[in-house]
Amino acid sequence: RGADWVARISQVLARNAVLRMHYRSVVATDSAIIALAEPTHLVLSLRRSLLDALCLPPGGPAMLDLVHTTIFRYGRQMRHPKKLLDLIENLDEDIDIEIDRYVVSHQQIYPHLCSETVASIRPRASPHPVPGEM
Repeated sequence: RGADWVARISQVLARNAVLRMHYRSVVATDSAIIALAEPTHLVLSLRRSLLDALCLPPGGPAMLDLVHTTIFRYGRQMRHPKKLLDLIENLDEDIDIEIDRYVVSHQQIYPHLCSETVASIRPRASPHPVPGEM
C-alpha cells in the first residue's frame, strides 16, 4: 500500500473535476463532530474509480450512501456533552462547499489526528457547473 497506491490515487483524483457538496446535517459522535452529505454522482463515480485503481480484493469496502467530513475531534472525554449536543441541534444544517484539493494521508493512530500527508492533489477545473451536483 505504499508509493504505488499513492501514485494510483493521485492519478484518479487529478483527472476528476472539482466536487461540490451539500451537507445536510451536523452530528456529534463519541469521538468527533462530523458533517453529513449524500454523495453526488461525481462522488460515486470517484469512489468507483478509486476502488478499480487500487485493485482491492472482493468483499472490500462497501459503497456507502453518505459522505462525512470531520469538523473536529475531541482531545479528551467531554465534561458537558449535552451542552454540545444542544448547540449542534440549533445549527443551520444547510452547507454548500466546493472541494478544490484532495489530501491523501496516512492516519497513524486512530482516533487521534496523528497522520502524515503523503499527497496533495488539485482536481482539474470544471468547464461548467453540472446540473444536480450541488
